Amino acid sequence: MEFELIRQYFEVPFAPLAQAHRQVVGQGIGDDCAQLCVPEGHTLFVSSDTSVEGVHFFSDDAPFDVAAKALASNLSDLAACGAQPMGFSLNLTLAKPQPAWLQGFSSGLLHMATGHACPLIGGDTTHGPCNMVSITVYGCAPLSHHGFHRSRAKAGQDLWVSGLPGLARLGMWMAYRQRGLLNKLCESPGEADQLDERLGSMPVSLSHLALQAFNRPEPRVALGLALRPYASACLDLSDGLAGDLLHIAQQSGVAIELQAQPLLACWSSTLGQVSSQHADWLLDTSLSGGDDYELCFTASVDHRQAIEDLARQAEPSLFRVGRVLSGQGIWLSHGDGQALPVGKASFEHFRPRGTTSLPS
Repeated sequence: MEFELIRQYFEVPFAPLAQAHRQVVGQGIGDDCAQLCVPEGHTLFVSSDTSVEGVHFFSDDAPFDVAAKALASNLSDLAACGAQPMGFSLNLTLAKPQPAWLQGFSSGLLHMATGHACPLIGGDTTHGPCNMVSITVYGCAPLSHHGFHRSRAKAGQDLWVSGLPGLARLGMWMAYRQRGLLNKLCESPGEADQLDERLGSMPVSLSHLALQAFNRPEPRVALGLALRPYASACLDLSDGLAGDLLHIAQQSGVAIELQAQPLLACWSSTLGQVSSQHADWLLDTSLSGGDDYELCFTASVDHRQAIEDLARQAEPSLFRVGRVLSGQGIWLSHGDGQALPVGKASFEHFRPRGTTSLPS
């Protein structure tokens, strides 16, 4: 059954994509090893990630979205390094093989892979206690490209972000709300009621965008490639803006100042005018939200005009939201000449905490 499953849902539907990239895929599904041909004068970039049912996705999530998001999160890592996708391998653990679920999963995976010219080259399937998706993605870049390492931020540089940090966090809250599970995210019934009221007052259009951002994020691969001449340090926002930026600050030995007004401008570009009633809440959502898979990067002031020109052509928008300073830590400025430390840690699977995983 395992080999028929591989053939029906992966080998056959993905074969045309592998054939279209046969200059890169020397050998794909069906042999002991896959073979990738790295172009001359290029170096290899590799990233791996795992999604677990009940932790990263709900058991009733659409399998199309589960697959697309699993691959998107890996492609987002390549984008944050300015690497061109070459292919990926898939390790799929199934509690129970269900044809309808597998068909949806295969379709979502193929949709994301085709959109980013990233063929499936191999992997494994196995039985387990719940559904798990492990993907390893491979990319390349010219040897001259340093890869936007997190240790390359320098005092005096600008801080930029793509899209709308925090939008996917709204989507996650909406997903919990739809299932009557907001209390799982809150420390008290009163907090859950307040969050429910806020989410209920959101425009329907914003609710749709937020759920789309959470369920089916779009990796910024093209933007990552376009940033090769400009970005110094870069990462994708998977675990929260403030917490993720702390990695850059620590590895580069610098401080990072985030500016409240530009962060709120990200929201007003979608919502229109942001009321003072919602400003603090949306700002906190930007700082602590995860699963955005937007790019956040530092760049020399000398590149500001070039990046602003790129921003006018880019999809999504680019926003200059802060600066790199001498010192340490992450700080938030409200434009009054004072900056306060931000205490938002990024998500960690093994940190003791309240319930932040998805109920199965």
